[in-house]
Amino acid sequence: MTHSLLSSSLRLLLCSFLVASAATLGPVYQVRAERIATDQALSGASVESERAELIAWLEREEMRTQLEALGVDYTEAQSRVRSLSDAEVHQVYDRLAQTPAGADFVGLVVGIIVVTVAVFLFTDLLGYTDVFPFINPLPRASASNAAAPADVDVSAYPESN
Repeated sequence: MTHSLLSSSLRLLLCSFLVASAATLGPVYQVRAERIATDQALSGASVESERAELIAWLEREEMRTQLEALGVDYTEAQSRVRSLSDAEVHQVYDRLAQTPAGADFVGLVVGIIVVTVAVFLFTDLLGYTDVFPFINPLPRASASNAAAPADVDVSAYPESN
C-alpha cells in the first residue's frame, strides 16, 4: 500500500513539475535559415524609407489640421504608423502613391452621373418618367389584358371547383 501511495505522490510531483515548466517556458518558435534574393533584402530598406515618408506625410501642416478636425491625436497617429507591420506600411504607401490628388472626386462625379442616367433610363422604359423622348415605354398590362391570351387553349386544363 505504501508503494502505491509513493508512486501516486511521485506521479503528482512529476506532473506538477511538468505543468509548471511548460507554463514558464512559453511558446517555442521554429527558426529557419535560408538564402534570400537581393530584391528581398533591399525591400527591408525600402520599407523603412516608406515608413519615414508616411511619418513625414503626417507631419505636414494640412495633415495635422485635418487629423485634429477628425479628432485624431497627432502623436497617436505617429505611433500607429510606427507600429504597422512591413506589409501594412507597403500597402498604405502604395495606396497613397497610386492615388493622385483629386482622382477620387472625378470618379465619384462620373459614378453619380452614370447611376442617375441609368435610373432615368429605367424609369423611362417603365413609363414612369419621360426624360428621354427617344425611349418608348414598355406596354403595361392592364386589368383587361391580364386574362389568358386568346391563342392559349384553356380547355386542356381541368376546372377547379
